Amino acid sequence: MADISRRRVVIGAAWVTPAVLVATSSPPAAASGGAGEEPPPCVDSDLGAAAAVTPLDWEVTSGALHRDWRTTGWTPASDDDAAAISVPNNWWSISGPGFLSMDDNLSSSAPAEVTARYTFEASSAVVYRLSLDLRTGYGSDSGWISSRQRMTLTADGTHGSTALLSLAVAHPADKGRPTGSPSDDEVAAQGYALLPIGTATRDVLLSGVSGLVTLTFTFTVDPVIDARGHQVSDDIWVSKPSVVQAGCT
Repeated sequence: MADISRRRVVIGAAWVTPAVLVATSSPPAAASGGAGEEPPPCVDSDLGAAAAVTPLDWEVTSGALHRDWRTTGWTPASDDDAAAISVPNNWWSISGPGFLSMDDNLSSSAPAEVTARYTFEASSAVVYRLSLDLRTGYGSDSGWISSRQRMTLTADGTHGSTALLSLAVAHPADKGRPTGSPSDDEVAAQGYALLPIGTATRDVLLSGVSGLVTLTFTFTVDPVIDARGHQVSDDIWVSKPSVVQAGCT
């Protein structure tokens, strides 16, 4: 992200990844209520039914962000919430519900971490399809100076924690990366799928969860170690997840 006078948003070409990832909690199933209770039955007539997904909260869990511009928070923006995005500073003009991580890391030595959480009620008899829209960009539209941002998604509940997605903004050779920043190959070796600049979709199947499930998005913004006069970091927007019944276990 960068201030208004020096940010020019360039929207990349849309790109879609058709693959569906599959995540199963361990142990593979849990009761929907108390110990020994049977989960509600899963019937084919409910296929495609949407679960009610509720935004819970978001916070900076470690490090510090440049909050002068207020470009990290829920979308749509709301001036009524002091922690939310400031309406004039939503440069991408995103109106759909989701979360935007656009504030820059203030540190040149330590990463900053932000979490945003949603909840939904689940049954262990159901296989769920989670669908997300994403958008990525470089701070000041320059990969050469924008510190890298990563995002993970987990499903947390009585079953434990299930890893669903690990994504990072790509910095290929032609786009550049700050001096000292890890290469795309190094980031991929850490288990992150690389997101080119632009828009994307992701689908993941989730089973073996029950009761109240928390979907936790964790955004990690690398330190700005090669600012070249611009304290900027990668930007990620992710839509409010759609959760629908995809099948029965």
